[in-house]
Amino acid sequence: MEVVNTKRFEVVFTFVNHPFFGMVVEANAIQLLENGNPSLTFQRIRKQNADYYGLDDNQKRAVNIIENYEVDQIMKKFYTGNKKLRATDFFAKHFNEDIKKLVREYIENQLVGLLNIIKDYPLYRSGNLGEPMGSRLHFSNEPATVLFHFRRDEEGINYFVTLRHKDEKVHIYEKDAELLVGKPAWLLTRDKLLFFHLHIDGNKIKPFFHKKHIHIDPKQEEMYLQKFVLPLLENHDVFAKGFKIQTEQLEVRPVLRITKVLEQAPQAVLYFQYGNWLFPYHVDKRVNVRLAKEENDYTFYRIKRSYKTEKEKIKTLLELGLSHGEGSIFLAEKDENKSYALIEWLNDHTENLKREGFKIEQDFNEIKYHLGSVELKVKVNQSDDWFDVMAIVKFGDVEIPFKRLKNNILNNKQEFVLPDGSIAIIPKEWFARFAKVINFSEETDEGLRIKKDSLEPFGGYSTVYGGRIAFVRLG
Repeated sequence: MEVVNTKRFEVVFTFVNHPFFGMVVEANAIQLLENGNPSLTFQRIRKQNADYYGLDDNQKRAVNIIENYEVDQIMKKFYTGNKKLRATDFFAKHFNEDIKKLVREYIENQLVGLLNIIKDYPLYRSGNLGEPMGSRLHFSNEPATVLFHFRRDEEGINYFVTLRHKDEKVHIYEKDAELLVGKPAWLLTRDKLLFFHLHIDGNKIKPFFHKKHIHIDPKQEEMYLQKFVLPLLENHDVFAKGFKIQTEQLEVRPVLRITKVLEQAPQAVLYFQYGNWLFPYHVDKRVNVRLAKEENDYTFYRIKRSYKTEKEKIKTLLELGLSHGEGSIFLAEKDENKSYALIEWLNDHTENLKREGFKIEQDFNEIKYHLGSVELKVKVNQSDDWFDVMAIVKFGDVEIPFKRLKNNILNNKQEFVLPDGSIAIIPKEWFARFAKVINFSEETDEGLRIKKDSLEPFGGYSTVYGGRIAFVRLG
């Protein structure tokens, strides 16, 4: 029977255990009785009848997501054959374990967005007969917490978990609990929809739906501590007896590692250093952990990250003009033609970065770039029609006669090899600024001789007096 919108009805979201897809969500309209209780009449809500039932924008968004994992959509996405197929044949002949895993991963990705939309609407688990309002589910914006317990003695290691929500223990052992999404973790119990902090991996909880604890034989415990407990400690809270967990608070230092991949322009990769530990900026770890063994005793050393300090250093990079690319990569210029934009940026800002505590490293195999100030030091003597220009370029503490850069500028080549073998990058703006001047100059033993009407591009200082030395910072 159709739910009539001229009579009282309610829109609800129902968690249903699909025979092939696992736990999914449906949208339903429920006809209500005169006393406000639900009747046995209900109807699935889809895109085509969303307006009929007066869904708001968020409810419509939810219905659009739900339709992404309807059977016909799943077949379109995961069936690669050319033959037209019925759903029964798809599940019977093509829905193997590999496809099933891929489909569930896809559905969980859909559920992440969906759950955040529907969490504040009426939620239900389906009843034993498939009715959409079987049992009411409660949601709170307070995350649930999980604590992993380890007990080690001469018989091995036993471990179990305790879950709590709003100071109440959450029972999951043989209690119809369902993990909806592994990470970020969402959990369905008989009467609650729960979520956890982003760093929690729900798949670590899943074994305890059917086991009270897990036992590890003493012969396997070292491998287990290294392979399982160590990564668990990076993002989860752990209580242990029989081995130690020592948390260390270390000062953080930002590290910019300058590198490049193949023929790409140089890139800055951001790390944060804690003692001897180095975290790539994008790695989602609250702590880094190492395991030490002394005789038959084990100790885990945890180094906590200071996210507040890390965010301050990232803000510094952005304020100085870098932009965030993918992962831990920061870029100085999105224009692909500016191959050395990052090196020029570093030449301008190295001193600022050092004052902010940054450590700058280079990773170019045999190549090393000059990173630091680039200045032009000019001495000018004039006659009636000519200027004799004695110009020195200072790459940090290294002085190079400007005339030695003449061929680089005329040939648009930014790389200049310094006496120590490092490569200096000539500022890009010099090429447009000085190329014409150099074309009309004559080379002398001491520098360049230039006609007066060609000198203007050497600006950067307001007036040139004969014999005066001017310092011009460029780039």
